[in-house]
Amino acid sequence: MQPFTVETSLFALLRPVIAERLEISEDRIDIDSRFLDDFGADDLDIYELVYACEEAFEISIPDEVQQSLKSGLRNATGQRLAKIRDRGMA
Repeated sequence: MQPFTVETSLFALLRPVIAERLEISEDRIDIDSRFLDDFGADDLDIYELVYACEEAFEISIPDEVQQSLKSGLRNATGQRLAKIRDRGMA
């Protein structure tokens, strides 16, 4: 079992949304999955995934996060959390 962190908590919330949107089993998705390389997702898939997350969680996801999702969830969440930390908000 992974230790509890903000990153693993986000992953637990996002995993079912990712699986549904990309039409893959949740078991295939881990925090280091790369959507383009591992699942053959394209730019439209990433856009639809972001939109699905925005709708599911009633949030707005910045464009730079959408771009970083192409290289995986850990990269996207890590970059976002680093920006928050650098601003002194975490």
